[in-house]
Amino acid sequence: MLVMAVMHKNTQLLVHSFIRAMDSAEANIVGLMAREREALRAGNRNVAKQIHARLGKAARYYLGTVCSARNRLTGMSDLFSPAEVSEFLEQRRITFASLLRIEMAALTAARLLANEQRSAARHVA
Repeated sequence: MLVMAVMHKNTQLLVHSFIRAMDSAEANIVGLMAREREALRAGNRNVAKQIHARLGKAARYYLGTVCSARNRLTGMSDLFSPAEVSEFLEQRRITFASLLRIEMAALTAARLLANEQRSAARHVA
């Protein structure tokens, strides 16, 4: 009985570690997008470009985290069916995609404004 309780606790910890890793990867992407917007608003285009380059790495890390979680959770077939794992990850994806659409719209607006300001500055000079 104690062995089962320990195994159950270890499984819970493992599942929570996957969720924390995905949360962290998602927060990193959103945070980088916010920092890029801030840099654009401050007129720091070079900083914004550097931050934007980091977004690609963050996205790859996020995808790797999700794939790892999917593989490991699917491997726990005695606890989760593949359908349960897919449904859980799909719901997370839908939620994160909705947040990303908002963040992308804000970032796009910041980029457009920065381009307009740069263009206007050239015409004045």
